[in-house]
This record gives sequence, C-alpha cells and structure tokens, in this order.
Amino acid sequence: MKNPFKLRKISDDTYIIEQKTAYFQCLMYLLTGDKMALLIDTGINKGDLRGFVSSLTGLPVTVVCTHGHFDHIGCAWQFGGALVSDDDDKLLADHLDQNYLKSLIKKEYSPLFCRLAKKIIDKLTIPPPKTTWAHLPESIELGNRRIEVIKTPGHTTGSVCFLDRKNKMLFSGDTVCDWGILLHLDGTDVSTYLQSVKKLKALESEFDDIWPGHHGAPVKRGTLGWYVACAEGVLTGEIKPQKQKRKRVAKHKEILITLPNEEESYGS
Repeated sequence: MKNPFKLRKISDDTYIIEQKTAYFQCLMYLLTGDKMALLIDTGINKGDLRGFVSSLTGLPVTVVCTHGHFDHIGCAWQFGGALVSDDDDKLLADHLDQNYLKSLIKKEYSPLFCRLAKKIIDKLTIPPPKTTWAHLPESIELGNRRIEVIKTPGHTTGSVCFLDRKNKMLFSGDTVCDWGILLHLDGTDVSTYLQSVKKLKALESEFDDIWPGHHGAPVKRGTLGWYVACAEGVLTGEIKPQKQKRKRVAKHKEILITLPNEEESYGS
C-alpha cells in the first residue's frame, strides 16, 4: 500500500506531515524537544503514521488532537492513545461511531458522491481499534520547549490551538485555515467563535505564523483578522450569510464561515 504521508521540514525541530488521499487532505505536525516529541493531530485512519513518525525521531511521542473530528483522530490508536479536550468528549464518541459518521457524510455530500464512494466511505468510517483517550493539560513540556494549550471553541466546543512562544508558532487545527471554518456541523455559535479568534488576535505578537489542520500552510498573513471581521459582520448584520444546501455561508475577503440554517438571524 502506498504511504499517504509526505514530509515538509519547517525547522530543525518541527515538521509538517501531510496525509493526502483522493478525498481528504490533513496536516499534522511533529515537534521535538530535548526529552520528548509532540504529534499534533493524526489524520484519518489510513497508513502507518506511527512508522512514519518513528523514522523521524527516536524520542517518546505524546499525541494530542486539536479536536475530536474523525479526520484528526484517525491514527491515534497506532500510538495507544491521545490527549483531547474534555469539552469534546461527546463529539469524540460520535466520531468513533460508524453509523454517526455515515449519517454525517450523507448530509454533507450528494447522493451521487455517496453511491460512487460507498466502498471508500465504508472503509474510512470503520472505528479504529480501542484507543485510550485522556484530557489535555494546560501545557506540555518537551524539554527546553513548552507548548501551551489555548482553548478556542468554534469549529467544535472543545477545539484548541497549540502555542509555541519560543519558536513563535501557532498550530490552529481547524480554528484558522486559509479557506474557511465550519460552524454548521458540530460548531458553536458565531459569538463564541468570535471570542476565540479575538483571543488569538490578542496573542498575535507571540507567533509569526499560523499552521493549520488543512489546506495551505502557513495560512496567509491577515487571515486571522479576516475571521474576526467576518464574525463581527455576521453579528452586526453587515455580512448577510447566503443559503447553500443545508447551511448558510458568510464570506469576507478570502475566507468563509458556515452556519446551520436553523441558527438565529443575527443583526436583525
């Protein structure tokens, strides 16, 4: 089986691991310190991620997940377990349930896609082997490298970012990507998400780049400010979300925020 992982070196002690298939693209990050390594996110359950990571470092590896969606927790079982926010406990249970995932995919994709990709969907939604899940601490010490856990509810209730002040890096998961954020699946309301991106904006002097969970990396400069402006615009009514299929979409500059159709109308 072809290995779905590609490596990109950010610095001597930080790597991007990209997992790319015909239907998914996930970005994971390996950070090393003097005593241990940290793997941020584990993609979908496909490929030998543990073997790939072992080829990069002989240090003991702690695995953390930015949130509990199946495309971030998939290979955690290969390491025996991972740390995730306790605020995503129920979401994590849902995304380890095959029936829930199939239902979610049917809601998000067209009937034609679901028919054509049925075998792939069946395979990808098989729950991974038993995994030990524990809750994230406030910070993780790698040995001369401290990683802070920043709570950023929005994409999910338990979404977090990881801040490395020493090396001026922010690892944002799906909280800040250079395309958009989905609040219509398991997300919180726009007000909660706005407070999260404002929190990150206040920390902007502590990082040079934002390294996301999908799409381009790092995100474009100015993207964080676009999310703040978009969320504020939705709340004031200056930005009117447009209805698309089973969601509403608010756009600003080069990013978008999705909202559930049943959400309260803001700015009215």
